[in-house]
Amino acid sequence: MSKWHIRTNLIQIPNYSKDQLVVIISDALRYEVGVTLLEKLQADEKCTATMKTMASTLPSITQYGMATLLPHRNLELTEDYSVLVDGQKTDTLEQRQAILQKYKPASRCVQYDDIKNLSVADLRRIFTRQDVVYIYHNQIDARGDKLNTENEVFNACAEAVDEISALIRRLTTSANCSRFIVTADHGFLYRRNKLAESDKIGSVSSAADVLGRRWTVVRKKCYCRLYWRQILELFRWS
Repeated sequence: MSKWHIRTNLIQIPNYSKDQLVVIISDALRYEVGVTLLEKLQADEKCTATMKTMASTLPSITQYGMATLLPHRNLELTEDYSVLVDGQKTDTLEQRQAILQKYKPASRCVQYDDIKNLSVADLRRIFTRQDVVYIYHNQIDARGDKLNTENEVFNACAEAVDEISALIRRLTTSANCSRFIVTADHGFLYRRNKLAESDKIGSVSSAADVLGRRWTVVRKKCYCRLYWRQILELFRWS
């Protein structure tokens, strides 16, 4: 079976366990929303917050981005374009946790919705004696990537900032956490007006191996003057 391999890491897990690390991955938290979150965190005199840019994978969608945020030696795309991390699938929370624990045995993955209303005692049971905890937060993508709720994306962004900042404060006071990384699997594109049918491109769909709403992946060269074409230099055939 032919596969593509990505030869880079986008996030590094520390090799030490002196201080616990909490990684909050907010689906579709684009850069500008991150700036708003940074300003909110910096308004707290007890918080020291900095911000750095990070390149997303291509295509910049959840399936690919979430995989790259796990520690790994290699990332692969199979012939049916499934994403594997060190040969393992990453679709479920349990699969991601199994991969994380291979690199950090004292670690776990949780969903934000599963912990947001927990008691202090339950929170401490989850975070105590863990070196790394991944928290998956999905406010923006859950609403902004659906046709019937995409107009709510600005409200979703504001709510995401409030939820993440409140989560950091609560984990600091209730679970004794002090080190956090807030990141995203990808950002999002926004267009105020809907596209007219005449603006849409259909000439490439027949050549596409995988076709998304705003992107396509092809193995053979495909030229279209209305497409921005990027050669995936991080990939190679095995």
